[in-house]
Amino acid sequence: MVALQTRMGEALTTSLAIAEGVGNPHSSVIRLIRDNISDFEELGRVGFENRPFETSGGSQNR
Repeated sequence: MVALQTRMGEALTTSLAIAEGVGNPHSSVIRLIRDNISDFEELGRVGFENRPFETSGGSQNR
C-alpha cells in the first residue's frame, strides 16, 4: 500500500512511499517519475523536495 497524505486539500505522496508500496528500488521509481514528468503534470503540480536521512556514514539527502 502506498502512503497518501493530504495537505490543504491536495493528495500527496513520496517517491520512497511509492517504491516501498510497489516493491521496486527507490532509484527506479525516481527514474520513472523523471522520464514521465510531463504525463504526471497533466494531473497537477509535481514537486520535488530533498530530505535528510541518517546513515552509518552520516547525514545524506534523499
